[in-house]
Amino acid sequence: MRGVANAITCPGEFPKQIVVTIRDRGPMGIVLGPLKGLGMMGLRGVSGIWEIATFPLPNTLDGDFSAILKPEFVWTPSAKIQH
Repeated sequence: MRGVANAITCPGEFPKQIVVTIRDRGPMGIVLGPLKGLGMMGLRGVSGIWEIATFPLPNTLDGDFSAILKPEFVWTPSAKIQH
């Protein structure tokens, strides 16, 4: 279920990362936010597809099925970066 959600909602990373980067970096976020958004959109999409393809298998040798990315979903709030 998590893989499907991440594969479908990965475009939400673009606006989210713009807002989060402006919040954390100030005016520099106007330039960095879209770049980070594109990168995270691709990363979340690929990780979603990976989780769909490998859902019966654990993510680690310990048998852990936890999320590959943190936060687990695009709509989960991101922690503020401490300077």
